[in-house]
Amino acid sequence: MRRIVLSIVLLAVTLSGRRAEAADAVTLKWKLKTGDTFYLENVQKMKQTITVMGREVKQSTTQTAFTQFSVKKELPDGGAVIEQTILKISNPENKPGSAGAKISENMKGVKFTITLNSKHNVVKFEGYDDTDGNKAVAMALRSMMSKETMQKTASEAFSQLPGKSVSTGDMWNRSNNLSMGPIGNMAVTAIYEYVGNAKVDGKPVERITYVAVVKYSPPKADENSNLPFTIAKGDLKSDSFSGTIHFDPKSGRSVDSVTQMKISGDLTYLIQGKTRVVSLKQNMKIEVRVLDKNPLDK
Repeated sequence: MRRIVLSIVLLAVTLSGRRAEAADAVTLKWKLKTGDTFYLENVQKMKQTITVMGREVKQSTTQTAFTQFSVKKELPDGGAVIEQTILKISNPENKPGSAGAKISENMKGVKFTITLNSKHNVVKFEGYDDTDGNKAVAMALRSMMSKETMQKTASEAFSQLPGKSVSTGDMWNRSNNLSMGPIGNMAVTAIYEYVGNAKVDGKPVERITYVAVVKYSPPKADENSNLPFTIAKGDLKSDSFSGTIHFDPKSGRSVDSVTQMKISGDLTYLIQGKTRVVSLKQNMKIEVRVLDKNPLDK
């Protein structure tokens, strides 16, 4: 009899534990409804040290981008068609009238149409090649980043979340390719974990953290076709790569995110038939805020 009672008690404890886990569950997926409009503020801070032939060059840049997203249509499979508009790109290092300032000015008002599938991955990215014959805009786009990079950047904004119900401690993986322009590419594998409730500015949110590992590969031959040098080989690694995301399940949107990454290593490049080795150390921090109102309206 005692064994029967003990078994019942153990079963009750087990079931109550499972119910607690179920109560802890939360759905981590963007809600994209036709007519919705929201804004992203993206601040990228980078510090790097380049050493070549015994000479050390240090650089520090900060770039802030403001972007508007408008949901044009919800798709039957749970995807969506979104219009992205670049409102402003600023960089304190770009002096008025400089080439960098002109590029940022030409990017203002540029629109893209993004089609997301049910998992909120970008399956179509339109507008990059459609500049209405405006050469200045076309040059600005290509100098900022490639079409592939812009598409993957848009995908990162919506597809980092699992798109399903999870409980505290649940984990999931994502793989992506991080373009470093003429330097090459890094295959990124990130491991995410839902760590539970948190607060941002007094508002309850859900917190997700992640760490990532990377594998470097030099650029393909055609990717360096317009440059005076060619990357022959490289040995870049990520000393650390981590981030935090805060999500509001009630609104179905991310609130903010922070990504920090440290990269170091050597690159061997060819220029005018000569080989040079460049040592690179780079620290980058990316802070993103998702806002209901245009932050440029004052």
